[in-house]
Amino acid sequence: MRDLIIIKFGGSSITFKSESPPKINEDVIKNAVEDITSYKGNVLLVLGGGAHGHQAAYKYGYGNDTTPKKKLLQGIPEIRHNMSLLSSRVEHIFWEKHHKAVIINPFSFVLMKDGKISSFPMDIIRRALEADLIVITHGDVCFDESRGASILSGDVIITHLAKELGVSRVLLGTNVDGVFTEDPKVDPKAELITEITAQNRNTVLRAAKSSSGTDVTGGMSLKLQELLNLAEEGIEVVIFNLNASHRLEKVLKGENVPCTRFNL
Repeated sequence: MRDLIIIKFGGSSITFKSESPPKINEDVIKNAVEDITSYKGNVLLVLGGGAHGHQAAYKYGYGNDTTPKKKLLQGIPEIRHNMSLLSSRVEHIFWEKHHKAVIINPFSFVLMKDGKISSFPMDIIRRALEADLIVITHGDVCFDESRGASILSGDVIITHLAKELGVSRVLLGTNVDGVFTEDPKVDPKAELITEITAQNRNTVLRAAKSSSGTDVTGGMSLKLQELLNLAEEGIEVVIFNLNASHRLEKVLKGENVPCTRFNL
């Protein structure tokens, strides 16, 4: 594998989270895929669920500890259908740009227990990357040994894959420039936190609130904790604005752009 990098297309960027039925943000995906053409190494792309994952999951009670197992299991087909639509469209856009991309969906092989990964075989992903394919995976619903089914978030997937594959860089695209002191879409005085360090990490975590819209994966606080875990392993972590024109290309090239970098 050549300079393997993990990139996340955040669900808030590639879907319109407030629209129902779910709708894909094609313009953002096409621009991001074009930016990836500038990178010459291996790419492992993780898709956030956005509207396609969270709306159906919320409908069937995911994120609520009191939801009966039967109802959670009933939600599997709709969540799977929605995530298949999203990932297939992203894959097709790669094909339109003449990239060899394949989808590897976690539902097919990942098992969970009490909401945490219990089995996540890596052989197929490794073989696909060694074959110089762009691997697309995504947040998904998976069978859970104790709960029946659980949501496996894209951020948890990133943490697992980054450690298993030994990547040096993880780039996370969202619909804002990075981590802010407050929600910048609500508070115009919110300030961008350009760097998260050992000194300010606890302050940032305390200030983190659940992201706006329907989210069954724990909101911003849990997402930040997953990324802090990676940074502690010496992995470069950057949160940037995927919606900004060619911002991903600039981040890939190491240019100085508005973003949040983790420096622990």
